This record gives sequence, C-alpha cells and structure tokens, in this order.
Amino acid sequence: ALELLTPPVSGNANARMKAHVRRGTAFCQLELYVEGLQDYEAALKIDPANTVVQNDAEKIRNIIQGTALKSHD
Repeated sequence: ALELLTPPVSGNANARMKAHVRRGTAFCQLELYVEGLQDYEAALKIDPANTVVQNDAEKIRNIIQGTALKSHD
C-alpha cells in the first residue's frame, strides 16, 4: 500500500502516516516489535506532533526493552 503513496508529497502525508501506523500495529500483533517500531518512527517523521503515535511508539520501546508493565489480575 505504501508503494501507491509515492512520491511522498504533502498531499498524501496523512495517508502515508496512517499506512505506517497500520503496518506497525500489524507487526506488533505478530510480536515483531522492532519492525513495528520502525513503522511508528516513520509515521512520526511525517507527523512529529502526533501524541497518540508518540505514546504508542514509547509503549513499543518499553516492550522491546522488557520494561512493559504487566497487568495484575
């Protein structure tokens, strides 16, 4: 899908950002956290002020570093 959004211009920036987030989410669901984080970081290059993406990227970093909070049942 990202290939269809080239060349990267301001007119397709939002669609490219969403595509990176969706692919990053899919990688994380497959427990491919490093790959997922790469897509989230690519999304942040497009929209650095997006706090939702910033927070999600931080959660992924914590998972990679093994410091993710575990829920208490």
